[in-house]
Amino acid sequence: MAPIRHLALVACIVLAPIAVAEPDPVEDIITGAFEALKAGNNEQAMALLQTAYEDALEKPLTEQVTPVIDATFLALEMGEDEFANKMINHVLNSYEADYGKQSQELIDVALEMGERLNYGAKRALANYALTISQKAHATDRMAHARTEIRAGRILADDSASQEEARELLTATVKAIETQYGKDATELIPALMALGHANVGLFNNRFENNSSKRRRVYSRAVKIAEKSGDAMLHAKTLFDAGEQLLMGNSDRAMVYMHKSFDAYTALMGPTHPEAGMVALRIASVHADEAAGGRRKHMKDMRRYAEHAIEGLRTSDTHREEHISALGILARYYERREKHDDATPYVLEIDRIRGEMNGGDADPHPLQQVLFARPSSLANSRVKGTVSVEFVIDEEGFVRDFTITASDVYKSVQTEVRRTVERWRYAPKMSGGKPVKDIVTATFPFDWERPRRIF
Repeated sequence: MAPIRHLALVACIVLAPIAVAEPDPVEDIITGAFEALKAGNNEQAMALLQTAYEDALEKPLTEQVTPVIDATFLALEMGEDEFANKMINHVLNSYEADYGKQSQELIDVALEMGERLNYGAKRALANYALTISQKAHATDRMAHARTEIRAGRILADDSASQEEARELLTATVKAIETQYGKDATELIPALMALGHANVGLFNNRFENNSSKRRRVYSRAVKIAEKSGDAMLHAKTLFDAGEQLLMGNSDRAMVYMHKSFDAYTALMGPTHPEAGMVALRIASVHADEAAGGRRKHMKDMRRYAEHAIEGLRTSDTHREEHISALGILARYYERREKHDDATPYVLEIDRIRGEMNGGDADPHPLQQVLFARPSSLANSRVKGTVSVEFVIDEEGFVRDFTITASDVYKSVQTEVRRTVERWRYAPKMSGGKPVKDIVTATFPFDWERPRRIF
């Protein structure tokens, strides 16, 4: 098998924790490599990656994929293309040997790696899967269409391949229409993938093609509605809204709100599925409100309340319940209705205490950012401010003190003014909220504004 060449470097990497029943020593090694890389110790990081890769090879083949992908992320970040190439090709060669050169298992693992890796590797793996699928499904066009949909999404995530993705998925849509008709539900995944490609392509071209984006999603939503499958309709509305958010389309929230209405009508307002949709909507409105768009405040509160209603009784959505409570607490904090925020702050603490055996560290809920004082609008500011303060039993900042500083007095005043407005879920000890002393150092590096003549 020809090796995959020219793997581009990843711009940044975040390794999400892997949900496993017991700690995985290989993943622990990879986490150590990530920490070494963050600290600038590339030599140690590389040595740990080599060890992780060798240990991963001792696992059954299907269990090797996740650690190899995580290790490949880091290798690409470090510029170790040859090592990354070696790991990718090990998985592909092993699957080919075990399952066959044209097996669905080989196609699926190539797509899985393409979905989780980046840039050059993403494109190479998508095209590799397409090549294998075309041969494997030479007499089954719809099986190949399923590969095209996943590969098209992968290519759409690579800015250099978005036109290629759009052409591929347009052809896929036409093939499904020919096979099943223009109102077939089989079209929905292909239309959603095509919409995803359109969003990325038009954003990168700085073109205002919102109508083209909307037509694809509108068609998918109409097909789902015509099908009579209420769950499919609700899900399609939500997915369309989620994807349009990436393109900053004003239509995104229309779909999201309709999705919540559909889930609520189908399952009731207290169902966790409705709560999760409401939480996503509340999060979007909260982000918009934080950016200064106050018209989103009302919906921020409304959907946070819906989210709490749907999530409060679910033992499997406790983190999400905390998030919804936090949004509502921030709503009241921004309106300076601190007493109204307090019940939600204390409820967050109660849940966090239950989840952590009665103990939990303080958790920030509302942290206003520092603003440059107007008196320093044309000045260079560089230095630090060290502070100490108490977080009381209701999460308020008390007894604020500046312990050290080498910046202007006006910056120190801004730090005091800002931090005293912060709100936390307080520290929990033995299942009860308690005071906690916090020390912190805030660095400042504000450049002098450039003069334009």
